[in-house]
Amino acid sequence: KFSKTDNSKSRLTYNSFFQIMRLFQLSLQNKKNDFDLSFSLLVASIESAATFYSKALSPKKPDNHKRWLELRESRDPIISSLAQKYEELWATFSQVEKDSQLSPRFIRFIFECAPKETWEATIDDDLLRDGLDYRQKYPHEVSLQPELTPNSLTDEELQDIIKKTYSYRSNFIHKGISTPHQEHKNSNRNRFFEKILNPNRYNKRNYNNDFDFESLFDLHAKYELMSCIARISITEYAKSTTTKP
Repeated sequence: KFSKTDNSKSRLTYNSFFQIMRLFQLSLQNKKNDFDLSFSLLVASIESAATFYSKALSPKKPDNHKRWLELRESRDPIISSLAQKYEELWATFSQVEKDSQLSPRFIRFIFECAPKETWEATIDDDLLRDGLDYRQKYPHEVSLQPELTPNSLTDEELQDIIKKTYSYRSNFIHKGISTPHQEHKNSNRNRFFEKILNPNRYNKRNYNNDFDFESLFDLHAKYELMSCIARISITEYAKSTTTKP
């Protein structure tokens, strides 16, 4: 059963958990027909769990904050109007500050509930579970060539990739911008990341003796990796918020 303890790491309810899993399920169902929507739903499922995992911190109130609120009842209409405007501006500022924490909370949730060591292991476990039949069941999923894995990247590089992944959902929902992914199906080359040429860096390239060709490319977390992360992080968090019957 779900814990009823009211603290920042035990606020996930039974209904909330299944709503989060519904987002995950809808993502899987829409992957074939609408990749952008599917990827956004996948990120949204992780984001929803992350908002339960840690609370947004409210900005520190100015020393005269209470006094400004008291002035709303002033008999002087000008002072009262100014105080009410202060209250509106403070509410807007507070919300902006909380919204700015969404991406850090998303990253924190993933790395604390689904450490990077589990990303590769979970995908490999699926392969081992099916054994020799795996290649016949999923002929385009397993690479025959060396691939870039999470364990070959630094924590800073992975955090940067996850941060960009969160922005894909925001860009799609708020601006209608598609994700940068070009491979929407399971790849026979890479299961974890997709490497895509960055046109801005390519146009500004300057060949010299120290030129790094790889710097022209961006790494993007693939759907398969993010679905693995979602499954681990959400279920592990749910287990941590439950108690034995």
